[in-house]
Amino acid sequence: MQVSALTDTTQCPGSAIFGDLMPGFSANSCVGLTWGPDGECHGVRLRRTRGGCAVAACRRAGREAGTGPTAALPRLLAELGADASTAVVAGGTERVFASADLNLPRLAGDQLRNALAFELRKHSPLPENQIAWGYRRLPGEAAGGGQRVRLLYGRETDWQRWIASCGGLTGAVDLILPPAAALDPVLKGRPVWFAGGGDEAGYLLTDSDGQGREWLAGATGGEGTFGALPEPLAAPGLDLGELGRLPPVEQQGFAPALLLAMYGLGDSLPADQHTWLPTPIELRPRRHRMGRHLAVFLAAYVLIVGAVLLTRASLAAAAHLNRLAAESRRIEPRIAELEKDADPGAFVEALGTEIGGIDRTRPTMAAALVELTERLRPEYWVSNFTWNEAKIEVEVRSEVDDVSFIADLEASPIFSEVVLLNKAVDPRKQLTIRVQMLTVAPFSGPSNGAADAGAAGGPPAAVGEAPLTPSPADAPMPADEAAPAAPPTDGDAAPADASPEPPVEPPDTPPPPPPPPAAPEEGS
Repeated sequence: MQVSALTDTTQCPGSAIFGDLMPGFSANSCVGLTWGPDGECHGVRLRRTRGGCAVAACRRAGREAGTGPTAALPRLLAELGADASTAVVAGGTERVFASADLNLPRLAGDQLRNALAFELRKHSPLPENQIAWGYRRLPGEAAGGGQRVRLLYGRETDWQRWIASCGGLTGAVDLILPPAAALDPVLKGRPVWFAGGGDEAGYLLTDSDGQGREWLAGATGGEGTFGALPEPLAAPGLDLGELGRLPPVEQQGFAPALLLAMYGLGDSLPADQHTWLPTPIELRPRRHRMGRHLAVFLAAYVLIVGAVLLTRASLAAAAHLNRLAAESRRIEPRIAELEKDADPGAFVEALGTEIGGIDRTRPTMAAALVELTERLRPEYWVSNFTWNEAKIEVEVRSEVDDVSFIADLEASPIFSEVVLLNKAVDPRKQLTIRVQMLTVAPFSGPSNGAADAGAAGGPPAAVGEAPLTPSPADAPMPADEAAPAAPPTDGDAAPADASPEPPVEPPDTPPPPPPPPAAPEEGS
């Protein structure tokens, strides 16, 4: 069944057929089939058009001897050219079902059905087990904010007889419904007249101000009544096609079938299938059965794959847990053995030895301020200085912008990772620079206090201060410029096993000039 996208009633003249509360369609085509007590059957195939709906085909089966609805209806359906996507609504024209339009509170599900069962006892004297009944939700709102419900009921034997009449329509019937029950929203607000079959007199259904249909047995419809002469099938937006070329008297026989076809094009059919008497499963269409089977198969496939993946994940997790447990059991004896032989004192001593050689000396804040003062040029002044252990944030102001400002700070031996945080110029054209940097020791390596300081040629550094860099004057002299050692005294004799010091070589001096030549002797 194809869903229509037509929802604007202002552009669809057919809304006069389906009423103001039925904006669109739920099928593109529908077949309405009816049979009467005299055995005569009618069929109409209605298709949706842009302007409303049109009769695509109409057929009638006569009253041949030995021919009943069971054999005539399948033949009519085939002659009408219905396919698998065509909705089929069937019903008898004999009045074996009664109806009552009720205004009930807005109930749902079992509560609404229980309320209707209570109302059913008021309208029918038969016991409930002998009654076949259902209901339809009518469009619109009842007085007081309730809902309008049409209660349909009849004898169970009559319902079974209707099912037998449709027995030849295997896999083709969407709903079996009395034509009078299909009104509203179809032909809402318009009186409808049904011709009686055989000796039965016709009856008229009027709309009493939208509050329910009133049955008038034996009444005849006047002008404008659907199903009554002189134009029994006239309706805005309805193209009768070949049906309009038949005599008006013959058109009256097609009125119930046309009414069921119009109902099948509306959007009430899917909802009424859940609240009206269910169609036997062997008569229901198979148009969606393959899709349902595919959906069930896909759902089962997803469940199976999910279960397999979950099982594999559970097994993998269990195997990993077993491996961890085995590894734990393997190393527990080793841990116990190490804990038994462990010496806390030796561990502390080893730890102290390990961390004792780490040089943790960093410049103090005073040393950082001194270095910053030396690195900044005279045109810069510090407006804010933040010290956080080894992290410094400095805000500097100046009247001029020097591109070498960051480079000067990076050249410092105690500043590293100089990062420019912000650089802005205020309305007074004053430059503000904010930088962040870290302090580091001027030279790395283990620091051993006075020994290291003495080896470097200067006094030991104070705690919390960086070691001072020896000045050139305090640097040790080269070997070739060292002063000659004083001769040892008796008290300072070197130990016997001390190796003799190498002789001090004199510094390289230029050789003396050659002597002048001797004067020649006299007489020579």
